[in-house]
Amino acid sequence: MMISSVTVMQMNNYISDIAFDFDDIKQIKTYVKVLMLHINGFRRELNRVNNIILSYNLPDNPSEQISFLKQLSNYEKEHEYNYSNSTYKAICGIQLELLLPRKIRTVNQKRKLINRFIKRINPIGYKIPILAYEEKRGSASYIKILLNEREFINHTEAKTYDRNYYDKHGNITHKKGEIMLDKNGNQVMQHVLWSKKTRLFTINKQNFKRITQQLIDHYVEAVKSIIDKINTRFRIRKKAAKGQWHYFNRKVCTEINVTKQYVEFYCNHAVMKQKQAHQNPWYEQHRGKAAPVPKIKEIIALFHKFKNRFEKQSFHDKDGILRNIAYKHVPLPELQQNLDILKQEFKNELVSIIPNSIN
Repeated sequence: MMISSVTVMQMNNYISDIAFDFDDIKQIKTYVKVLMLHINGFRRELNRVNNIILSYNLPDNPSEQISFLKQLSNYEKEHEYNYSNSTYKAICGIQLELLLPRKIRTVNQKRKLINRFIKRINPIGYKIPILAYEEKRGSASYIKILLNEREFINHTEAKTYDRNYYDKHGNITHKKGEIMLDKNGNQVMQHVLWSKKTRLFTINKQNFKRITQQLIDHYVEAVKSIIDKINTRFRIRKKAAKGQWHYFNRKVCTEINVTKQYVEFYCNHAVMKQKQAHQNPWYEQHRGKAAPVPKIKEIIALFHKFKNRFEKQSFHDKDGILRNIAYKHVPLPELQQNLDILKQEFKNELVSIIPNSIN
């Protein structure tokens, strides 16, 4: 069952470079709001769009971008599924609302932030239409990202059957996906504007919390990479997913890559924070000595420990249970659970070396 109502994930922990820094209470609040928009909601949001910062796979002219997305909403309306008792309300688009940190002020910083966040939520690089714009409410600013999961393909292709067809004896006459032929045996061609949905977000009641937490992690990493200007010294090789792969294979690859990215990012971030917190005296820096990084050996050892786990495609958790994180032969729910456990163990170990290194 798709979630169509507004659901908010709030973080009340102290995260010094994510949102508002109230000196009097020392508390930071930020959130990622995820909204699945039906057709009418999608159109209403388009009418409210202002202050566009970035767009992807849309016309250059902002007014044409809105018209383009309205045309897409018409397509969704025309292709709604009709059932016997009711009409299926198609999800036309997804809206993400992100609280903008006050430290990110310039248009250039905002564009970098959006770009880095988009690369994390769309790692395969699907040519889907995305619109990013800013909205101010009171003293707060928000980045709103509106997207649809269909690629604009605009080409002619052979028409295929969308389901199995049977004769009166129950025998299949045409299989789903089979190319249609006319009475002369020629392919039936059709002009297609939009692809099938890429399914970046398959959201239900069971996985919503996990997906929202992933979005928060992506956003935190994107913000920190701009504010802290992190240098990359730790990197884990990732397998590139292909758009034409089956959904399961794409999802497996993405889930593993996201976890690898989390480990390498926070190891790099920890080194940067340690450098900032323990600066060498001026005279030592100018005597040709490299500034030592406290606990660098522990960070390196932790990185290689988890890098080896990815290379082995399995690990033993803290209770000694063997958990598989392989690209093949692991059910997706099991893989997700194992990756979540791996990620939590990494967080615990990193925090034990450097307290507050994650937040």
